[in-house]
Amino acid sequence: MKKIMKVRLLASAVLTAAGLVVLPCPEIADAAVSQTPPMGWNSYDCLNHSVTEAQVKAAADFMAENLKEYGWEYICIDWAWYYTGNSTGSPTQDGSFNPPLAIDEYSRVLPDPAKFPSSANGQGFKPLADYIHGKGLKMGIHLMRGIPRQAVAANSPIKGSTAKANDIADKVNLCAWLNLMYGLNMNNTASQIYLNSLFELYASWGIDFVKVDDLINPYGAPAFRASEIEGYRKAIESCGREMVFSTSPGATPVANAAQIKKFANQWRMANDLWDKWDNLNTMFDLTNSWHTHAGPGHWPDADMIPIGRLNKHGPTGSERWSNLNSTEKHTMMTLWCIARSPLIWGGNLVENRAEELELMQNSEVIAVNQKSTNARPIVNGNTPVWCADIPGTNDRYVALFNRGGGAANVTVRFNDIGMSGSDTVKVRDLWAKSDKGAFTGSYSMSVPSHGCGLFRMAGTPPESRSAFDTIQAETINTQSGITVEEIGGGGEKIGKIDHRDFAVYAAIDFGDGADGFDARVFADKDLAIEIRIDSADGMLAGTCKIDGTGGGDNWMTVSCSLSVISGQHDLYLIFSGEYDDLADVDWFGFTREVVHTEKKVSGYVPEHYTTRLTEGRITVVPENRWGKYVVTLHTPDGRLVARRNVMEGPVTMALGSKGVYIVRIAGRGTTVEKRVMRY
Repeated sequence: MKKIMKVRLLASAVLTAAGLVVLPCPEIADAAVSQTPPMGWNSYDCLNHSVTEAQVKAAADFMAENLKEYGWEYICIDWAWYYTGNSTGSPTQDGSFNPPLAIDEYSRVLPDPAKFPSSANGQGFKPLADYIHGKGLKMGIHLMRGIPRQAVAANSPIKGSTAKANDIADKVNLCAWLNLMYGLNMNNTASQIYLNSLFELYASWGIDFVKVDDLINPYGAPAFRASEIEGYRKAIESCGREMVFSTSPGATPVANAAQIKKFANQWRMANDLWDKWDNLNTMFDLTNSWHTHAGPGHWPDADMIPIGRLNKHGPTGSERWSNLNSTEKHTMMTLWCIARSPLIWGGNLVENRAEELELMQNSEVIAVNQKSTNARPIVNGNTPVWCADIPGTNDRYVALFNRGGGAANVTVRFNDIGMSGSDTVKVRDLWAKSDKGAFTGSYSMSVPSHGCGLFRMAGTPPESRSAFDTIQAETINTQSGITVEEIGGGGEKIGKIDHRDFAVYAAIDFGDGADGFDARVFADKDLAIEIRIDSADGMLAGTCKIDGTGGGDNWMTVSCSLSVISGQHDLYLIFSGEYDDLADVDWFGFTREVVHTEKKVSGYVPEHYTTRLTEGRITVVPENRWGKYVVTLHTPDGRLVARRNVMEGPVTMALGSKGVYIVRIAGRGTTVEKRVMRY
């Protein structure tokens, strides 16, 4: 049984001199930030908790001068910037809370003014954030989950609440590796008020990125602190400033994938990763487990990149250059890029040598991380092969790896990556920035032990498709987290659609303009579909909010209006909702309703008429509301479809099926003819 359901449009727009600009939908919490994997630097691997304001400014200066043009933009201060002690180990306190933390009157940590002089006199990180923003960069900070034990012992106030610190502390679920904080009892509403007050403060400083530690517990139960993760997300949403939300450490349970990608923008797949081959080797299996959950606004995180000068002030071992050899460093960067992990550099930026910059300044390699979709392993085991799609093309990014102890021949078959085995495929080596030639059927190379190859493989460009034809949903060019399934009774659909999954359809021709969207959908849960152009964060033409049926086997046809899309584009359908397995989609298409031509047929025209077309109906509005006129609706061959005698004011008439109509308006000694197309 088919069901026609009215769809509410959730889109806002502003009119500029260049035309209509559609703004992102504010109801999607993670839609504005982290549309591609964040790129930046974090102080932990090189400077531990002893990092100073001068060192942070030096890192920002280096990034702005050497790395910003390649996409690196976040400068992040890791843990315990509020700890007034100095050591190369963990920043712990004794039973008397010494060394003390810098805390305000509302139980909120503040920067240690000895390390961050500009934070004195209640300035917090705002002066430093202003400096970083002045470089065209963004600033991030690390937080430990919970509330300072020091504040709980003093029973300090909570801003905006009559509760105090001791009322909201969870003294049972503690951090296993650091004794600075108690957890939060999220059953007490004052806990959320406390978190909101934290992010109100951080927003006033200008913070753009927050990494919250101990939300994932690798040492015991609960492994996934769901209520607190949700609490931090709510606090970010309440603060009025966009921030990337990163959870730490890992391993995040794959069983919690739907929850974590709903609330966090990135989450760790493993515990702390260091400059050891064993750590890197383990990441092949973890990225394989998590790859279907990567997409705009939510990225599985392989951890910071421990390359360059490490451990200047702890936290592990002596000061050193990375223990990974050159081959392994290229393998790490290649896996992080093809798996679309956030790229957060761990080495001390100002000491980077040419060999570190070669890894950070290759724009062709960075594009694999930032501009691909549907990254996936094609072959697993000791010689993995990964592939990612390139929107708007039939090209692929391909990575070949060798995890073994000796050289190995690794092959990618073009049929396995969605290219015809009979086509000639051009292969470009992205690390070498050189063309390898044209190949048929497959490409092979000898890969050294622990080594890799990274390539762009160019096939036949995609054929253009009309937006006004029925587009079968399964004819997807690339996707994130979506599967193609059979429909009972015949045909195929896309399904297994979770929050923030997306489907991409290449080279869709919208002609002179489309302003409507139709789709056949099965949805027993509420969801929204964003219609975007050319990228996952491209122009938002509209967002259709669909009310689920609540169960049953009811397919429904949904329709909604859009801002006009014209020309040829890649189409992105981005799905969002509260639950997993949101919907199935059978087909979709676009419509257009425009007045094509207007001409005076006879007589003098003292009256002017405007015409509006919406959802299959034409409305004729006279300039003056008084006066008789007649409206007739014809097919191009002259067949009368409808006639209305109007005494005064506007009139609305149904156009019926899609096609071309002639509208004649006769009144006060004149006849005006309009040619109308309903696509």
